[in-house]
Amino acid sequence: LCKKDTVRCNSFSVAEFNSSKMERHIVLAQTTFNNKDVVLLNTHLESMGYSSEVRKVQLRRCFRQCKKEGSEKTVIFGGDLNLRDHEVDACGGVPAGMEDLWEVCGSDPDLCYTWDMTRNDNLDFGGRNNARLRFDRVYIRHSQPATFVPASFQLIGQKRLQVELCFPSDHWGLAIQFRCL
Repeated sequence: LCKKDTVRCNSFSVAEFNSSKMERHIVLAQTTFNNKDVVLLNTHLESMGYSSEVRKVQLRRCFRQCKKEGSEKTVIFGGDLNLRDHEVDACGGVPAGMEDLWEVCGSDPDLCYTWDMTRNDNLDFGGRNNARLRFDRVYIRHSQPATFVPASFQLIGQKRLQVELCFPSDHWGLAIQFRCL
């Protein structure tokens, strides 16, 4: 989501994941904020545990795209990645030069689980509602020299909608503030 009076979208593209059985893709926006180039990469990786191998292929492709962008650009990559930590490890971890913003902002355990069935009852799995996972993630690859630093990391969407008495989603959203250098 780009606010038109602060972020200028110079171009955007959508690239399909050939391996997706769920019609997943990458959305890439070349933007300018405060006269600095920022690439925003968003995706929703394949869902469910049985899609682990496909999800790892998709994650590797996203990481390659982040690394491909010019070093003068800040790259922010995130979304509903449906990741388990062991899948990131199996892909060789977060690539050199990239950072997981939850970790950079202190790894607060209260902000870890973006899919938390102990607190979010939008979905019902027949009484087995105790799953807690960090499905949603945001990564940054800083420009050279760095032009932004993360200032805060928060979970949003944790209040019920008054009309439906449900949460806005079965996932908590991520809100990250950056400070310009």
